[in-house]
Amino acid sequence: SYSDHKLANAEGPKDGVGIYVDARPGVAAVSLTVQTAETGWRAEIYAADSVPEDLERDTSLTQAGWRRLASGTVTRREQRFRLDTGGRSHRYYLVWISQLPPDQVRVEIDEVALERRR
Repeated sequence: SYSDHKLANAEGPKDGVGIYVDARPGVAAVSLTVQTAETGWRAEIYAADSVPEDLERDTSLTQAGWRRLASGTVTRREQRFRLDTGGRSHRYYLVWISQLPPDQVRVEIDEVALERRR
């Protein structure tokens, strides 16, 4: 399911913006796949068991309870990130856009999919 929550202060430039999925009641995901038309942007993948209502500008994602699982540059329209949760289930998985592609002002994410071990 999709939830739209404010994860950063809207005043001035931000260090990033993100979208998260709710994998209720939780899943120990082994990969997360992002589908997008744009390539060349940088993503960080996080997991958490709860989501703060608001994230203050000076609060890092890790301070807010998010655990970083992967990061990298999106080089394909369907980019897969391998995740190591240590076998631990998490309810929320966040795709954090930390850097836009050169000469671009936005990124569109068409789909986010989680995969668990079978």
